[in-house]
Amino acid sequence: MQIPEVFELIAHSLSSTCDFFTFLRAVPRLNLSKQFQSILHLASNVPERLIYPRFGVADVTIIEMNLEAVKWLLIWNPHIHISQIHHTLLNHLPLFLQSLTNPISYCALHLELHCVTITQLHHLTTQHGSQIQSLSIKIHEPRNIPLGKSSFERLRHAIAACGKLSLFHLQLDHPAWNGAHLQYIFDYLVESSIVNFKLCISGYRGDSMTNRCSFSLVEWLICVPVISFAWIDPDPTETQTTPAILRVVHALSASKTIKKIDLSLSKALMTTFATLRNKASPKSMQTLIAEYPYAPESYILSLGQRIIFSSITQLDLTWNPSSSIIALVPYLPRLSCLESLNLSHCYLMIDGSRALAQILPRIPSLTQLYLTSNDLFDTGATTISLGVAGCKKLKYLYLNKNQLTDSSLARLVLGCRACPTLQHVDISDNLYKNATVRRIHKKADLISKICTVVSSFSVDYEPRQSMVVSTATVAV
Repeated sequence: MQIPEVFELIAHSLSSTCDFFTFLRAVPRLNLSKQFQSILHLASNVPERLIYPRFGVADVTIIEMNLEAVKWLLIWNPHIHISQIHHTLLNHLPLFLQSLTNPISYCALHLELHCVTITQLHHLTTQHGSQIQSLSIKIHEPRNIPLGKSSFERLRHAIAACGKLSLFHLQLDHPAWNGAHLQYIFDYLVESSIVNFKLCISGYRGDSMTNRCSFSLVEWLICVPVISFAWIDPDPTETQTTPAILRVVHALSASKTIKKIDLSLSKALMTTFATLRNKASPKSMQTLIAEYPYAPESYILSLGQRIIFSSITQLDLTWNPSSSIIALVPYLPRLSCLESLNLSHCYLMIDGSRALAQILPRIPSLTQLYLTSNDLFDTGATTISLGVAGCKKLKYLYLNKNQLTDSSLARLVLGCRACPTLQHVDISDNLYKNATVRRIHKKADLISKICTVVSSFSVDYEPRQSMVVSTATVAV
């Protein structure tokens, strides 16, 4: 096997954008194939995140300037991410991009459409369904026209035209539709190869989780190796546990392949999942997202007891009340694999920060901590910094929007300096004086040589022309 072929196999195995380009830049140019040299050239003109793992159509002019490099990229890695703005390019390429017609025809399409009617979607999938591998859509129909049974049948036909679909995210916010009509979507799931499913619904009447619906979901969870399931329902009709909900939760708990579960705002589903007796969490689950404003303390205690023996690496409890988080804190050190903890918008304030700071050093694998919008104030931030000082692997710390002032900055910096692994600290949108922000900007090694500090000027501040700094963000 030739050296370029070995490098190509290694590059294909890298899923992270950062890892991919770090690897390419570490390899001597002479050992890189023409495709990889073209990709590196493209990275000098296009953000790396728009190149790999999927090529994102962002600026047609830049594509025209780097036409040959784009062509080589699509031949080597035939995956294209297309957003709402550029989806019309699938039906008609400009004359100067006609040479990409053939490479695009062999590419897997990943569509993210935030405003599409069912008719538009049907037309799109009829033309390109065989290429679509992931589809994330927000249905936008006239709000004065009810969505009836025929609309959902047509939506199912549109999805069914995508024979290779593995990811399907549906957002539906309409004031006049029947939740039971979702059954047409769930019936298709059983026949599909979809392993990543997300549903975000609101405005419906009736019950969306009917018995028939639950039977279809259970069959799908058993027959298909599902890796991600999300059911987000801000205003569910049913807030109590029903046989249908219990059936789905049992199937989720028994899954051997599921890695991510998101039950945010779905009160009945989350409560049932947390309080299910004699059932451990799925052993394969790595990410749990449970946004639950006004969650009772009993719920969070049951959740803590249920997940302590799991292998969760990411736990997102955004918008849970402070009292519930304080009740959960004693269980966190028992999550030995936990890498990312998101407690944004929980309004921990001083009491919550004290409880959290005590256990932070005892979470062995923690690398990311999100504490955005918690009203920590100076006392809370100082307390958190004591906990951060004891962390052994923490890399990312977010303390933005916490009413912090200059009086706590010195102690916060000292606490962060005691954590040698820190690479990113966000203290933007606080109450620091503009003179303090300027000093942060000038001192590159405020915390350490490897740590980036992000801060921001106040809204009324206008930097002098001699300072090349953004009024929104200052990255040191």
